[in-house]
Formats: sequence, C-alpha cells, structure tokens
Amino acid sequence: MQKLIDIIIPAYNARDTLDRALSSIAMQTVIDKIKVTIVSDGDNVYYGDIMARFREIMDVRVLDYVENRGVGYARQFGIDKTNGKYLAFLDADDTFAGAYALEMLLTKMESDNKFVVVVGNFFEKRKDMSFVKHENDMVWMHGKLYKRDFLDKYNVRFLANSANEDVGFNTKIKYLENEDERICFLPNLVYYWHWTDTAITKINNFDYTYNQSFFGYVDNMIDTIEFLKNSKCDNQYVDGFMIEVATQIYIYNLRIEFNRPDLMDKVVKKSKEFYKKIIEKYEIFNVDKELEEQGFVEEFISKTMLEQMINLRGIVPYMTFWDFIYLIGDDSNYIEKVCRR
Repeated sequence: MQKLIDIIIPAYNARDTLDRALSSIAMQTVIDKIKVTIVSDGDNVYYGDIMARFREIMDVRVLDYVENRGVGYARQFGIDKTNGKYLAFLDADDTFAGAYALEMLLTKMESDNKFVVVVGNFFEKRKDMSFVKHENDMVWMHGKLYKRDFLDKYNVRFLANSANEDVGFNTKIKYLENEDERICFLPNLVYYWHWTDTAITKINNFDYTYNQSFFGYVDNMIDTIEFLKNSKCDNQYVDGFMIEVATQIYIYNLRIEFNRPDLMDKVVKKSKEFYKKIIEKYEIFNVDKELEEQGFVEEFISKTMLEQMINLRGIVPYMTFWDFIYLIGDDSNYIEKVCRR
C-alpha cells in the first residue's frame, strides 16, 4: 500500500542502533502516513527480530543485496524501490527529534505547491555531550523532506559511493531551485545526529576526513558539475560553483599534506582528474577572459578561502592556489592559458 512519506534507512551492521532509530519513527504523529524501508547494504545481518517488534505499529520492511555498495547506492536503491509522494532519510544510528518532526516538515511542504524540499534544523552530538546546531543546511540528508516528483523531473540521483554523496545530491537541488520550485527552511529542530564511535566518519582517528572524504568529494563534484552543466541552471552560478570546488580541493590538499602526507600521491592524482574533467574542459581559469570575468574568479576564490579558514588553523600553506592549479595541470596544452599568479 502506498503511503505519503517514504523513510529510507541505509543499514550496515546496524543492530545496536536500529531499535532506537525505528522508535523515533514509531512515535511520529503521522505514523499512519509513513512507510519505512531499511536497505541492508550487503552486511548479511539478520534484522527480522527487530522488524517483528515494530510491524504492529508501523509499515516497515527490509530490502537487501549481497555486495556492500555504500550509503549512496543504498539510498538510491531505496528511492528506486519506493513510490511515496515524499521522501525522508534517517541514518540507522540517528533519530528524529520528537513526535512532531515529520508532521512539521509535512505541514510546511503541503502549505505551498512551490515547495520541493523542506529543511529543518538538526543537532549534532559530540563525544563530550556537547551539541552543534545546524541551521539552513543543504549539505547533509538530515532533517529534510523531499518531493519525489521534483527529483524525478530533473533525474536527481545519488552517486553510488560512501563519501560526500549527500553533498552532491543536495547541491544539485540547491542550484535547480527556481521561482516555481523552492527550498523552504524551517526554524524547528527535527533531527538528532548521534555520536557513534564506529561511524565511518570517526573511526581510525578520523582517517575518513583525509581519505574517503576527499576522493568522494571529487567524484561527487565532477558528477554534480556535469549534471548542472546539462541542466537549466544559470551558467554564471555554475561557473562560480566550479571555482568554489577548485578552491575547496586546494584546501583539501593543504590539509592532507599537513595531516596525512602518505596519501599525497593519490590525492594529487585525483586532483589532476578534476583538472582534466572540469577545469580544462570548461576553461574556468582562462587568462583570455575579460578583466571583469577574472575579477569574478578572484571573488569566488577569496570567498571560499575566507569561509574555510577554520579548516586551515595551524597550517602554513606550502603553495599558493595558483601554484596548485599549475601543479595539477600536468603540462597539458591548456595550462599555458591558466592564470598562474
């Protein structure tokens, strides 16, 4: 039976936390409008007993496949196997914040036909029991309700990997927004992002930050930029976004060189891939551009550097941004046109 809201939960070795996550759904005031799909990401874990505890109070099922494919694939698999008008996502180790979380998102969504995504606030719990409040967020999947017709109309899909796939997905939506299809931000708290020692972003002394995160970011940004270039988005906005991404990749290189120099050969190689597929292809740093366009480039570089200064705390850059662009140009013909400053 089709329900109004599909909640998709990717699960990998999630027995210790899934009861808590499902309990936060069971308490929702709109539980009769919700269908829960747990996507078991090739973990070969038995969830049948957990399902049995909840089937009397909610519509819940498990879908699985043999090979572990990552959270991006799992979320997209869940989207493709469901048909509700709206979509929400819950990580298996997180919870919704209170009984009214989904009702608040749904009520706002249905208050205006122009709304295609409604975004609530969420709290991120830290290990020391401190909390970080995230407002107006278009990075994470947490605390959002999506209109399926909008995703289908533009073919917005997850890249099948396990790092920064949410950034790619939400960035596509962010740049697709227009006068008739709007993102709505709520001031309400709707989601708790729990601390879990075994989470992929935290294990091995946060190795994810300097390893999977970077490679996933580059892959998702290449995919997202190509998607936006082939969409109806304003090209100037997309050009600005490409410059921001190039600057972010530069900052990643500085951080990884400082914290994990053993990864730099692979990191530079991946950066060169971005150069070939995006910088060279779209000539975003061409010296032949008018002075006004070159000022546009500098503005976006400065803006991104300022926003990311906190991530460079204690790090002395070993090369400038333009030296970095020259480095990853790899002596291609296009490098002669790049503004090396």
